[in-house]
Amino acid sequence: MSSMRSDAATFSIWIAIYLLGVAFICFLPPWEGYDEMAHFSYAQQVADTGQLPSFEHGKLAKDVETYKRLAPTPYN
Repeated sequence: MSSMRSDAATFSIWIAIYLLGVAFICFLPPWEGYDEMAHFSYAQQVADTGQLPSFEHGKLAKDVETYKRLAPTPYN
């Protein structure tokens, strides 16, 4: 019986985490997540070059730089 409760609790926690993730995706506007532009640039460089970026010389992708320059700033 204890094992069944443990399994139900674990399943409930996973469902809560999943629903929280879905809510985060649905309600947070694009590019407003914490450090999202840097994560996108990191993934883009790995996809384009097959190499990991250097953190000492890291920079944002040109697409992201253009977006930052042209897009309206949030909450102004």
